[in-house]
Amino acid sequence: MQIVHCSPFRNETGQLLRSARKDAAQSLGPNWKSLLDGEDQAAKMLAGALDDSYVLIRNLGLPGLDHDADLILVGVTGLWAIEVTNLGGLHKAEGAHWLAFNPGAVAFEPVEPNLVERARQNGSAIYAYLHRQNMPVPWVNPLLLCINPKMDVRVEDTPVAVLNRADIPGFIANS
Repeated sequence: MQIVHCSPFRNETGQLLRSARKDAAQSLGPNWKSLLDGEDQAAKMLAGALDDSYVLIRNLGLPGLDHDADLILVGVTGLWAIEVTNLGGLHKAEGAHWLAFNPGAVAFEPVEPNLVERARQNGSAIYAYLHRQNMPVPWVNPLLLCINPKMDVRVEDTPVAVLNRADIPGFIANS
């Protein structure tokens, strides 16, 4: 699989730029290292599971998004907009909502960023961008990838696919 790096925090081979650490922390927040580690794990897993007919574009900034698209996977099974989370704990994707379990309240509560909505926005932005470039695609598959094995996510009627790390290679290869 070919990998194309577009992050301002990495070089063309994907290595974190020493000079970009401060910018990454300012741009991505205090958990920036965990975010990037999760994306690295996802890319490595996909590279090990998919053949050379796939291209993975990492951290592409697109018009209309206030964040980058973590992973864009292009291959024989379609075009995938993959939002990666490296969170742990108990979460729920319910409709267009992203919730975390609050043990004090003994309930799920909305949290930001809304990763379900972010995955949907990524897919829509890629679709719109390609159509503006006169490259009409029939659809872009939005997907939320929960890469941390210590995350338990409940899924109820979401507009995006929500998968854990073990399910993603087979899901993409068999779609």
